[in-house]
Amino acid sequence: MVGILDSGMGAYFTLAEFRKYNNHSDVLLLADRENAPYGTKDTESLKEILTSAKRRLESLGAEKILLACCTASSVYPLLDEECRRMMIPIIAPVANEAVGLSKNKKIAVLSTKATKDSRAFNKAISSLDESAEVFGFSSPELVAMAEADLCDENLSLSDYEKIKEIVMPIKKSGIDTLILGCTHFGAFRGTIEQMLSVKTVDSAKIGALTLLKEKLPSESGATVIL
Repeated sequence: MVGILDSGMGAYFTLAEFRKYNNHSDVLLLADRENAPYGTKDTESLKEILTSAKRRLESLGAEKILLACCTASSVYPLLDEECRRMMIPIIAPVANEAVGLSKNKKIAVLSTKATKDSRAFNKAISSLDESAEVFGFSSPELVAMAEADLCDENLSLSDYEKIKEIVMPIKKSGIDTLILGCTHFGAFRGTIEQMLSVKTVDSAKIGALTLLKEKLPSESGATVIL
């Protein structure tokens, strides 16, 4: 059995992407609203949260756990060996997708403040292409909007204007590729792409595809939401 771990709605977005390709593997879904949002937590707090979540999911039968959260994945290298053995971080595969898509080698990352401050994406992208420029932006407001069940399909005019205010500064950096460096932000992917006219990399989708590369057992296809 596999586990998907994120804070709040990001877990559901990742599960939805995973189920597009796999309906036969059992999934333990931990949408950790008790500790949400992860993006405002310090490193030590995140390590404690992830270690506790790992124990909980493992006790229920999880053999592998997708860290479907870029903020959580940014502290993955700091976790103990037992946690690292079980957990699958998503920073590297998301960065790899962005580097492959970008033609002008100017990539922006829209994420939580904690992910931005960790510079995890900067390091991952530089390890793949030293010539790539990385521009970091953060938005706790978008996380809150996704948690309020907003998405491309139900935005009011004021919601649309708020997103425009958040993302339009990104356009000035001349990027051709934007990493949605928080699994919540896929809720607004269409709107953001329309506003910026750039290619986007949805971390929820890439996280799901990363999990699919694991050797997953054929089971009942049940989803247990914790």
